[in-house]
Amino acid sequence: MIADLKQHRLAYLILITYTLFSFWLFFGFQIPAARFQIMLFYLLFLLTWAIIHHAVEKSLSFLVLLEYLLIIGGLGFITLKIIFFPLL
Repeated sequence: MIADLKQHRLAYLILITYTLFSFWLFFGFQIPAARFQIMLFYLLFLLTWAIIHHAVEKSLSFLVLLEYLLIIGGLGFITLKIIFFPLL
């Protein structure tokens, strides 16, 4: 894992930077529609980043794509719960 981080520093730097920026925006806005759009763009970015990253590594497969889709689906579900049903 550490070797992978060293080899792909720029890719992970972009991912971490955009993730922190998205969370900063998410918690900076209190309007549910704005929060929804921020997380939608973040999840689309994450999927795009994953596809590009694994395509460059030549490790993109159906299972890798399915893994990211499940992660993104889970994050999307949690985000919708936080935005629209914060008290449940």
